[in-house]
Amino acid sequence: MTKSLKQGSGFYGWKNVIFLFIIYMFTMGIVFYGFSVIFPVMIKTLEWNRGTASIAHTVNALLMGFLAPLAALSVNKLGTKKTISMGITVLV
Repeated sequence: MTKSLKQGSGFYGWKNVIFLFIIYMFTMGIVFYGFSVIFPVMIKTLEWNRGTASIAHTVNALLMGFLAPLAALSVNKLGTKKTISMGITVLV
């Protein structure tokens, strides 16, 4: 190993962990955990019952559960880059 690698600022993996934690917090945390915060206010403001207000969240969770094996199959068959590219294309 070179001298600069030994005296580096530490293991780069921790930077990846922090970076991915922040990405995951914003993409998944706000969507799923934030719903419980706005749920009572949404029911009161829109004058909905609990079932009507939570149906979209329930359908989202079910679709994610049912489509996860399809995503795994796509990663195995097509590779990660193509699967992520297709997902971004569908999202846009």
